[in-house]
Amino acid sequence: MAIPTTNNTILNTSIYVIYYIMDISSPKLIEPGIYTYLNYSLKECHIYKWKYYSYLINLALFCIWVLFISLFCYWHYKGEPSAADQQAKQNKIQKYITDKIANYRISKQKYHQELITSLPTF
Repeated sequence: MAIPTTNNTILNTSIYVIYYIMDISSPKLIEPGIYTYLNYSLKECHIYKWKYYSYLINLALFCIWVLFISLFCYWHYKGEPSAADQQAKQNKIQKYITDKIANYRISKQKYHQELITSLPTF
């Protein structure tokens, strides 16, 4: 768009100033102050939203972690064994040991009963 020219320099200068202030070449629908205010307001809303989301995500992850740990502890908790359980375990250990000793004695007897060379008898 062409800037009108006149012979009067004061009028000519004021027209240039008005054109630069109003920036007629690219019209704006809102004023610069409103644009800055809206931009700042939207940034603040964005920051608030992400803080809120991060708190919710952290809370949800913490609850899931606590639930997982408590289920793990509940699953692996066996409690104190009763007297009957302790006695059964002790009997099982004693039976295992006596069976091993008996197997050892049998193998030792077989070894002594065989011939020295372990050759078959005719």
